Amino acid sequence: MPALEESSVSGGEFNLLEAEKFSLTDTGRTKITVKSNVSDAAVYLNGQLEGNTTLIINDLPEGRYNLKVEKSGWETKRCRIQVRKGQEAVYYIELEKYRGQVSFYSEPQDTQLYIDGQKISEQTVFLQEGSHTLEAKKFGFKTQTADFYVYRHSYQLIRIKLAEAPFEISNLRVNRTSFNPALPGTPGKIKFYFSVTNKGSADFKILDSSKNEVLDCSLPDFNFWEQSVTWDGKTSSGICSDGTYTAVISSGDKSLSINFNIDSSIRLPWTSVTSSGSGSGTLPQALHYPKDTLNLGFSSGAFLTDKENTFYGSPVNFHLLYSLSEHAELTLKAGTLIKKENSSANFNTALKFTFENKGEAVDFNWGFLLRAGGASNRPYPPYGADNGSGAGGGIVLGLKGNAFYTGLSSEFVFAPSTYNTADSNYDKVWKNGISFTLSADNFSAGLFAALHSSFGTTGLSEDDRKDSSADFTRAVEGGIDLHFSPFSYPLFFNLKSSLQIINCRKYFKTEAGMYILL
Repeated sequence: MPALEESSVSGGEFNLLEAEKFSLTDTGRTKITVKSNVSDAAVYLNGQLEGNTTLIINDLPEGRYNLKVEKSGWETKRCRIQVRKGQEAVYYIELEKYRGQVSFYSEPQDTQLYIDGQKISEQTVFLQEGSHTLEAKKFGFKTQTADFYVYRHSYQLIRIKLAEAPFEISNLRVNRTSFNPALPGTPGKIKFYFSVTNKGSADFKILDSSKNEVLDCSLPDFNFWEQSVTWDGKTSSGICSDGTYTAVISSGDKSLSINFNIDSSIRLPWTSVTSSGSGSGTLPQALHYPKDTLNLGFSSGAFLTDKENTFYGSPVNFHLLYSLSEHAELTLKAGTLIKKENSSANFNTALKFTFENKGEAVDFNWGFLLRAGGASNRPYPPYGADNGSGAGGGIVLGLKGNAFYTGLSSEFVFAPSTYNTADSNYDKVWKNGISFTLSADNFSAGLFAALHSSFGTTGLSEDDRKDSSADFTRAVEGGIDLHFSPFSYPLFFNLKSSLQIINCRKYFKTEAGMYILL
């Protein structure tokens, strides 16, 4: 393709585009690369189609070229480029969708406007060509929705006038169906949600199973759609007894009600936060916190070994556990292993689902989990044990009584050494464990033990395993896990120690921590 003569572009039809980056070559040849934020956009040089982005063109004659990049539905971009001998240049073309201008006039003036679900703060906006949905809302008025179409390079004015809404109460719901008022913090409270359409007030009552009033109060004037009322299950006479209760919200001749239970058998589990969710020591358990409970905490300690230097490192970890529902919990952990050299950052996340079949004296609990984690440095040798890294899943089973829990767990983890392997070797670990916990009002003591079976190898220099190896007794571990709460506020302390033996090499870890339940 011939380059443009200088006189043919001196009129300045296009602006000269600087290369995003360029480099010199030893061959004296030319090479240009045309990239765009839009894939498969057509690239033209001097009006001739050369291909689609991302496009590489070699051996163009030196000179200036008219460059055009276009794609249906996008604004065409035109510019000039300078091609020089002995240079490789990369040009990046940013295309924009066809757009139109839309102005909105609303009554009342402070109406909230949403375009395709996104709130807008300006009365005049530029929108991409195509169909859009407008939602206009203001407390005390009926919400309106409308579809409209934006044409390229156009302008339109859309007027919205909202009609006043009559006062209504709707959608009464509760955050949990059962709760124990004797529990501290959020687990010992119940929260009611409902919606209103306009300013007004209402009465809130709690009735017992005999329709006797347990609580009667007036709610203040409403100024927003979504409202909530929290109750701690107590009256001036103390904690309400077990049973079924009814919450009633009424205003004039409008009334809504919902049933819930007070259940003193609901307890907070005495659990640590493991790499696989709540549990004992390093093992997950088939226990769960009441819905909407948040567990925040940290721990630190010492990590010792019987080889080389006795002190291996000091673990520091932070965790967040949130009970998403009566059956699901989400765990996030992050921390570091502080060593004299090569301290290692780590992270973990787990999603655990648990279920409970209540019995007269003992409950049967079961569940399953998914987990993933990693560390910035290699795990400690000789490898082959689950230490929080890798991706996997497992199942949990347990029996829960009034003051004890005993359970089994089985997890399979792929790549427990994560990306720190040689020649893309990824080992696997199958971890089976048993735990037992005794608990009182302010104290619990637990024992746990696990067997780690190893498959494959990392390929690292200190790893004696082979690609096809299967070692069913690669590592064993055991330990204790203590919890206590000396205060009435939901603040808990945790102390745990464990011994892990990996192929005759011993590691001893002890950690102390604290956490708060919200």
